Order: sequence, then C-alpha cells, then structure tokens
Amino acid sequence: MRRARVAIGALAAATLVGGCADLLGFKELQLADSGTPDGSTPDVSQPETGPPCDHVRWPDQPDAQGSGTPMSYTLAIEHVRLTTETDGGLGQFGYDLDDHCTVDQTTASCKAASVTVDTNGSIDDTSIQLLNQLIVDQQTVADALSDDALNKTIASGTFTVLIRLIGLEDAENQTLAQGLSVAVQTAPGILSPATPLWDGNDKWSVSAADVAGGLDAGTNSPIKRVSAYVTNGVLVATDPGPVSLSLILPPNTLTGTLPISLTQVVLTGTLVKRSDSNYDITDGTIAGRWSTDDFLRAVGSLDLKSPSDGPLCAALGGGVYDAVVDTVCAHRDINSQGQDDDTASCDAISVAMKFDAVAAEVANSPSPTPVSTTPCVDAGLCPSN
Repeated sequence: MRRARVAIGALAAATLVGGCADLLGFKELQLADSGTPDGSTPDVSQPETGPPCDHVRWPDQPDAQGSGTPMSYTLAIEHVRLTTETDGGLGQFGYDLDDHCTVDQTTASCKAASVTVDTNGSIDDTSIQLLNQLIVDQQTVADALSDDALNKTIASGTFTVLIRLIGLEDAENQTLAQGLSVAVQTAPGILSPATPLWDGNDKWSVSAADVAGGLDAGTNSPIKRVSAYVTNGVLVATDPGPVSLSLILPPNTLTGTLPISLTQVVLTGTLVKRSDSNYDITDGTIAGRWSTDDFLRAVGSLDLKSPSDGPLCAALGGGVYDAVVDTVCAHRDINSQGQDDDTASCDAISVAMKFDAVAAEVANSPSPTPVSTTPCVDAGLCPSN
C-alpha cells in the first residue's frame, strides 16, 4: 500500500518535489513486434483525428547484400542527448514505436487513465518533455541530469556505454543473414589514459555484468549479442530485451547509479569510416520501453544529498517520492511487452536517447558492476490502470 503523503513545508523541498516528479517521467520509446517494420504507412486500423499522421520508423533491411571480410569494432559513447538537439534546441527525436498515432484514448496503443499525445511523426518522446520540464523547475537536479552534466561526467572518464559491432562486413549494406551482431555494455570507468582523448585509442573497463565467459581473444566478450543489419550506411538492431545499461550521475544534489532496463529495444546510427579504418557512429538513437516498476525502483534508489542524505524514496518521510510516483504513473503511455492492440494496460514509459560514439578499445579485465549505494526495494509503485 502506498504510504500516506506527508506535508512538505520548506520552499526548497516543494521545488524539489516538482523537479523530481518531472525527472521521473522519463518515457520509453517502443519497438514494433516485427524486427523489420514497415516504412511510413499510416496506421489505418486506428481512427485518426486532427492533422494527418506520419509514422517515423527506422530503415528496413537493404534489398542488396554487400560483401567483405567480417570484422569486429568497439565504440564508446562520447555524447548523449536526453533533452536537446546538437545545436541546443529542444529535442525532437525518436520513433513511432507502437505503430499508433496517439491523439486521444481512442487512438492509444494501450489502456491508461490519461493519454500522452504523440508529437509530429507519431513519435513517442514523452521523456524529452518531462526532463526538459525538470531542468526548468529545479536547477540543482538539472545539474545532475541535464545533457551537459552527463556529458561532462563522460568526458571525465567516469563512465560511458560501449557499442560492440561483431561481424561487420559492409558498412553500406549488410543483411541480417550476413551475421552482424551488436552488443551494448556499461563501462564504469576508463583504464587509460586518465581522461578520454576520443582518438580511437581510449581503453575502457567494462561492467562484469555485461561480460560472458571471461576474456575473448584479449577482449571482454559481451554477454548478449543482438542481430543487426545496415541499410544505406545506417546500422539497425532490434531486440525484445531486456537490455540493460547504467548512467552514473555526477556527485550533485541527486547522484548515484541509474540502471536502465529496456524492452522492445531499437538501436540505430550512421556508420562513419575513419582514416584508421575503424568506425564512429553519428546520429545514434537508443529507444525502448521501461516498465514503471523498474523505473521507480531505480530512481527511488538514487542518493538525494539535499534536503536529506539517503535514497530519494525516503526523503522527507517519502513525500518527495510520492510526488514522483504520481507524475510517473500519470505518464504511462505504452505496454512494456509490446502488446499494442489497444487491450493491454499501459505499464511502461517510453525513453529515447540520442548519442554519438567514437572508436575505442575495451580493457582485458572487467570492472565491478555499478550499483546504487542507497537501495530502496520496497518503494511504492503505480496502481493498476
């Protein structure tokens, strides 16, 4: 049973409640059931009101098959964008993941008390709206979760996320049948140099939880590989999940490790060949569905340094966390398992992340998996829809 709300008298605490509530409305982007969804055909099964709806999707497999020698590559994410475009403008990225143009309850892909309207292109991108609202409302929390704050933490060598390409034959066109696979690994620190140079030679330690079978020919083999293809130079990988990665927040007001567990995941990015024959990725996107239960437990376990010193879920007797729960639960917009037939409950939020990745190396020995230092496993969760 949810704990009763407590009064929050201090102005700073009230501001934090609003800010944290917005923060925890990260929204998950969904993936269609098919690994190779249709292009931009309107969803004629749903009555669409208002302006005509497009459906922004990722590329299908190529018609032509490329050729070459299978090679493996490691890339490290240099920049992430949860809220903004590269020019600093409001972020407008992601995909139509549920194949619905949601404008009201009759056009939604799942059942919920309230409806989150899709943006242009039927894109599921509520996380962008919510996090941007947090940054407006609460500067101290924004210092921990803004794009600038996260990118400064990555630039310091504190953490990154590795993108592993195994069996890349042709960076222009390569079908699923040609054996390309992709893995995502959390890297909780750089081994050398002291801070990343982004010159292709940075060596990152990888999380032990993301390593299978110890060392593999001098590199830490990913525990999970996902089949992928390349169409006109764009890498595409889809996976029902779960796929996990962690963001390590800077030591500000709200800090700690934020584990993200996504289902129905899609990863895309443009492959760019370097002069040293390695590859970078530009205009990358990772999207998926994050169940509200997992989301609330993860965020509730972040360490809140002010006005308390402990897990967010216990701050001020639980009042801050209760406000967060209310906001998150009100923004459930998608089904975590991809049941998008208008009959299942909305039990997840959609999340979209843009990224750029640079060629890198992986260290021979894994590092301990980053975990929360203030776990809150018994936090209140969303009621049933």
